[in-house]
Parts: sequence; C-alpha cells; structure tokens
Amino acid sequence: GGTHTFNSGASVSGAGNVAFTGPATFNSGATLSVGGNLTSSVALSVAGATAVTGNLTGTSNGFQLNGAGTVNVNGRFYWSGGSAGAPSLSGTGQINALGGMTITGAANYTNNKTINLYGDSSIDNSSGWWITNNGAYNVQPGAMLELKASGGATDMVRGTGAINNQGTFFRAQPGLHGVSCAMNNTGTVRADSGGQLDFTGTVAQLSGTTLTGGTWHAKGGTINLPGSNLTTIGSGATVILESGGAINRIGSSLATVNGTIEVNGMTFTPAATVTVGTTGTLGGTGTLAANILSSGITSPGTSPGTLTVTGSFSQTSEGTLRIELEGLTQGSQYDYLSVSGSASLDGGLEIVLAEGFEPVYGTTFDVLTATAVTGAGLALAGPHAGLFSWSIVNGDTTLRLTSLIPEPASGLILAAAGLLALRRGTAAPRPRA
Repeated sequence: GGTHTFNSGASVSGAGNVAFTGPATFNSGATLSVGGNLTSSVALSVAGATAVTGNLTGTSNGFQLNGAGTVNVNGRFYWSGGSAGAPSLSGTGQINALGGMTITGAANYTNNKTINLYGDSSIDNSSGWWITNNGAYNVQPGAMLELKASGGATDMVRGTGAINNQGTFFRAQPGLHGVSCAMNNTGTVRADSGGQLDFTGTVAQLSGTTLTGGTWHAKGGTINLPGSNLTTIGSGATVILESGGAINRIGSSLATVNGTIEVNGMTFTPAATVTVGTTGTLGGTGTLAANILSSGITSPGTSPGTLTVTGSFSQTSEGTLRIELEGLTQGSQYDYLSVSGSASLDGGLEIVLAEGFEPVYGTTFDVLTATAVTGAGLALAGPHAGLFSWSIVNGDTTLRLTSLIPEPASGLILAAAGLLALRRGTAAPRPRA
C-alpha cells in the first residue's frame, strides 16, 4: 500500500514476483526490473526502462501505466478491467509485449501508448466494451492480433491512433467487429467464416479506386472497406476470396489486376473483362466469371488445383501460364485451367515439376481445355522446359503437355551404350605377336 516515488539512480529489482497495491512513480533515471511476474491494480508511472521477465498483469479499473518509458515484457501482457471506470495506458512510452497481449474485462479502455505485439494477441469484448486507441497497436511480422467475442461491436476499436499490422489481424468468430481508428495493413487482414471486419476509418492501402498493398483474405467472412468500389488491385496488394468470403468494395467494378487475386472454392464475378498486368497474378481453385486478358502470371490451383474461367482466356506475349506437376490426376495432382470460351495463348508456358516426380517418356497432361485453343506464340519456359513438349489436340480444344523424360531402363541402356562407345574409342591397341 501507500504511494512510492523513485528518483534518478534508484533501482527496484528482484528475481521473484512483484505486486503493486499502491501507486508508484519511477522518474527519469530510476529503473524497475522484475525477474518474475509484475501485477498491478493501481497507477504506475514509468519514465525510464522497465523489464519484466514474466507476465505483466494489469487488473481492475484502477490500473494505469503512464509515462514516457519503455516497458519490455518477455512474458504476456494481460490487461483486464471491472464493470465500470476507465483503465488506461497513457504517456508517450511504449510496451514491447514479446509474448503477446490479452485484453479482457467489462470496462472501456484508453490507450495512448505504442504497443508492439510480437506474439499471438487478442482483444475480447464479450461484455460489450470498447477501446479508445489514441496511440498505436503495432502487430509485428509473424505475430497475430484477433478481435474476439461471441457477439460483435460496431465500433470496438476507435480513437485517433492506428493499428499498424505487419503480421495477421483477424476475426475468427461470427459477428461484426468495427474498427474506426486508422488501419495500416502491410501484413494480412483476415475474416474467417461468419466473421465480419468493418473498417470505417482511414485505410492506408486505399488510394481512390485502387487497393495498393497488404493481403486481404476473406476466408468465408466479410471485410468491409470504406470509400468507393475498387477497379484495380495494385502491384503491392493481394486479395484472397475463399469459401463464400467477400470484400464489399471488390466486385463487379474490378477490371485490372496488377497485384494478386486468388479465388478458392467459390465463384467471383468481377467486371466483364479483367486485365491482368505484367506484375499481376491470377490463381486459386475457384471460378472467375469474366473474360481474362493476361500479360501476367496465371497459376491455377493452390499447389496444385483447378481454376475455371467462364469467359474467354487470352494470354499476351508478356504473359505466363504456370503449371505445377506433382502426379497424374488432373486438377488435384497437376494444375488445370478450364475455360468455357476460347483460349488464345502467347508468351510462356512454365512447367514446375515437383521434386521426386519424373513422369516417364510419353506421359501426357491435359492442362487446359476451351472451346477453341490457339497457341501460335506459346513457348515452354522454366528450368524443366526441356523435359516436355506441348501440343493442341482433341480438335483444337486441349493444350497437352508430353513428357520427354526417358524411362529408367532406356536411360540405363543409353548410358551403357555411351560408356561402351567411349571405351571402344579410347582402348589401347593390342601388342603384335
């Protein structure tokens, strides 16, 4: 109990656990080092460096962590409040949560600090509270931040601050969670089945009708973005639509792909004609209801699989059709592009042969079908190009690859024949009798 003030030169350290039940201030030059867990239900003000080897737990509405100092938590940062009041993190300092963060409770929270999240973290507002974020939540590469609750909250994370995501920011449970503070996603934003993420504030990766960066994965859930319907996926952006997932601003207006779009287990209807630029990639195991004009990479499947185009497919001299071969079954062991209309092929046909898979000479793979296939400028590409040939068969409706890899027995015969010829050509003459 009581109030404690530590000035420059003072040091509080120990190998065990520390619990503060009275307010404490660590002024500039004072240090706090805890070898175990640190628990507080009161206000702590830290101006200097603080290290916690275990977990940092802030409990009750009286918990505050103030000041301009840096707090390094090797364990997990737990922040929970009661049914009333406003627990807060204030000051210009930062918290490095190396083991992640968990926020629970029934009170509204205020954060003015920079919180760097390195582990798997969660914000659970099952009791309907919200966070006023005037600082920053920085989700580091490889880390995750999940918005959790059995229900939802239309404005769960608000304020003048930002969420800067370099890892994964996601909603896995049914229900809507709103984010009205700024969002900067250079990692992955994901909405799982039934989940809905509603971004109503500024999104740094939106520029007019172009999505400029980040990965946006609607994995059966919905991602709502502010602003106008998007016409372009920029070169730095990836969009994954899966299992009925949707992104509200990506639909029938989408006409240009300079980044990556992947459609899995569903039908997606963009503009009538989609142009894939030289930096663009089209892939997945779903259906694209459009005509495709590609100067980029078309890569059916997700290692490997079938991609369906219900319009025509035209590949320019700058485009590449990438086909992965892992076995003999079309659409599951080797990639397959199914085109409902015609297919005009120029550019590259890249073969990706799985390690250990060596189809014998004459083995065929029908990798594309259409009502009519032409391929005047098509050329094999990639490190395995010399192991295959291509042809258009079945009344000009099928693009077929044929293996040129010799059968093992034939290879041994050829090797033995070559060795015999070499020996005959280099043998020394016999001496005369």
